[in-house]
Amino acid sequence: MTRPLLAAFLLLSATTLPASAQERTGPGSEAAPDGEGDRGPGPRRGRGPFGDPGRFADNAVEFLAKELDLDTEQRERIHELLSRGVQTMWKRVGERMRAGGAEGEFMDSFRKAMEDVRVELANEISKLLTPAQRREFEVLVDQFDRRAQRFEQTRRAWERPDQLFNPKPLSRRLALDKAERALFLGPEETAAVMPFVERLVDARLALYEGRKVRRQDLLNAIDGGASPEEIRQRVADIRAAEQFQQLEILAASQALRELLTIDQEARFVAMGLLE
Repeated sequence: MTRPLLAAFLLLSATTLPASAQERTGPGSEAAPDGEGDRGPGPRRGRGPFGDPGRFADNAVEFLAKELDLDTEQRERIHELLSRGVQTMWKRVGERMRAGGAEGEFMDSFRKAMEDVRVELANEISKLLTPAQRREFEVLVDQFDRRAQRFEQTRRAWERPDQLFNPKPLSRRLALDKAERALFLGPEETAAVMPFVERLVDARLALYEGRKVRRQDLLNAIDGGASPEEIRQRVADIRAAEQFQQLEILAASQALRELLTIDQEARFVAMGLLE
C-alpha cells in the first residue's frame, strides 16, 4: 500500500467510524472475515480496495442506534445514507489514485472530497432525528471531529514537528456547518447569527495561518544567518502580531456571545469555537 493511500485510508477510518467500531474491526481484532458474521440492516455491498465499505455503515449505525435510541425506520434510512456516502468516498479515493500526483496533493484533494460527503451526511442524518436526538448527535459529531483533528495533527507533525504547537483547526466549511446545526434556530434567526460565527471562525483561521507564516519566516531568517538584532526584532514582531490577532478573536467572541443563549454558548464552548 502506498504511503498516501494508507494515510487516506486511516483518515477515512478516523472520521467515519466511532472509536468502539474501530476497535472491533481494526487490525488484530476478532472480527469475522469480510463477507461473514452478523451484519446490520441494508443490502450487502460490494467490496472496496480495503474490504467491504458496508462495514463502516454497519458499525456506525449500530453505534448511533445505541447512543441515540434510533427506531427501526431511522436505522434503515441512516444506514442507506452512510452506505452511499462511504461508497462515494471510496470512489473518489480510486479516482485520485488513478490521477496520481504528490502525496500532499493526494491528501488535500481527498480531504476536500471527504469534507463534501461528511457535511452532506451530517445534515441529512440530522433531518431524520428528533430535537433531543439532534442534540446528542452534535455531541457525537464533535467527538468524531476531534479524533480526526488529532490524526491530522499527528500526520503533519511527522514531517513538521512545529505542527504540534500550532495544530490546524477545522476547515472553515466544517466549522460553520457544525456551528449552524448547534444553534438549533429557525432560518431567519440563523441568518442573523451566522455572520458573527463566520467572523470568529475566520479570525481563528487567520491566527493559524499567520502563526505558520511568521514562524517559517523566523526559521528562514535564522537559517539565513540573520544577526541577533534582526532575530530579536522578528521575535518582537511575532509577539505583537500574535497579540493583535488574539484581540480580534476576543472581540469576535464577545460580539457572538451577546447573541447567544447560555445553552448555545455552552455548546460552542464544548465544541471549541468559544473559549
